[in-house]
Amino acid sequence: MLNTVVGLLDTRSEAEKVVHDLEREGFGRDHIHVLTSDVEYERELGTAGGAQKESGLRYVLSKLGLLEERRQEIGLPVEDIRYYSEGVRRGGLLVTVETDESHADRAAQILEEHGAVNIEERATQWQQAGTTQPPMGKAGTTTEPIRGSEEAKIPVVEEELKVGKRAVKRGGVRVYTHMTERPVDEDITLREEHVSVERHPVDRPMSGADMEAFKEGTIELTEMGEEAVASKEARVVEEVTVSKGVTEHTETVHDTLRRTEVEVEELGKGAAGIPSGFERFDADFRQHYSTHFGNMGQPYDQYVPAYRFGHTLGTDPAYAGKDWAALESDAQRRWEKDKPGGKWDQMKNAIRYAWERARGRA
Repeated sequence: MLNTVVGLLDTRSEAEKVVHDLEREGFGRDHIHVLTSDVEYERELGTAGGAQKESGLRYVLSKLGLLEERRQEIGLPVEDIRYYSEGVRRGGLLVTVETDESHADRAAQILEEHGAVNIEERATQWQQAGTTQPPMGKAGTTTEPIRGSEEAKIPVVEEELKVGKRAVKRGGVRVYTHMTERPVDEDITLREEHVSVERHPVDRPMSGADMEAFKEGTIELTEMGEEAVASKEARVVEEVTVSKGVTEHTETVHDTLRRTEVEVEELGKGAAGIPSGFERFDADFRQHYSTHFGNMGQPYDQYVPAYRFGHTLGTDPAYAGKDWAALESDAQRRWEKDKPGGKWDQMKNAIRYAWERARGRA
């Protein structure tokens, strides 16, 4: 099935680059069309699709008319047709590419790379300026591939908690060393020698020793003494050890994760005229309401959101196989988040009943 990718460019150079890159990627020239208010320029690009008797804006509008006829087939909103027509009228160039689904995204990417405008934003600018003729409406992004059949993809996004570790400074010590001085006093005993000379008068006969000493000579005695000598010796008297140890502890990380919840409501009747989806249990829900809440002065419509919420829980694959005790806390959290002001205690009975009916337990 062929898809049509559409993009609006502001300048000729952008359109030429788009055509060049599309051909380089293997898109056939006969599947690439450039719509402008200048027929001759289209013929120069080789995308005019043959000789045309009409010229200028009339030619462009006729081409857009053909596009309008195919609008439902290619899935292009009617508002976009008008916006693209206005863009061409203002001098823009509309590039369309017919390709299969597997190459549609690449064609859209090439258009984006060369400045294809967001048609919704451009239409809003025209309206704010007070010069646009087309009525405002929701338009798609210019370069979004236009599918050949009606299709909507709803992404279901769920957050996942990932807990890691990182090093952070918690404190520490810094050790400095410096020198100090203190005066000390130490006593020591010193010895000194002294030579003394004494003369004593004598009167005796000379002996042999005296005769031996009776000659010239010299006797010398030296006085010795002690003085204090100081020296210093460095000794290690203490050691300061700085070390780092590791301890571990378990810390629980608390966070809230979000998840896209898709509620599918089946419309109309099923096979053989049997109601489908939520409507299938409408009579049961009304009977349950009448039995349990009818005398409380609140209408059935007040409880419809609760029954619908319980039905959604019962058909949600995420809760398959779980009993009410396992999912009640999560159900309450979702209810209070999605229905602010809705009292859980007041609606819990209706929600659980609808959950049981959807699971086939009631």
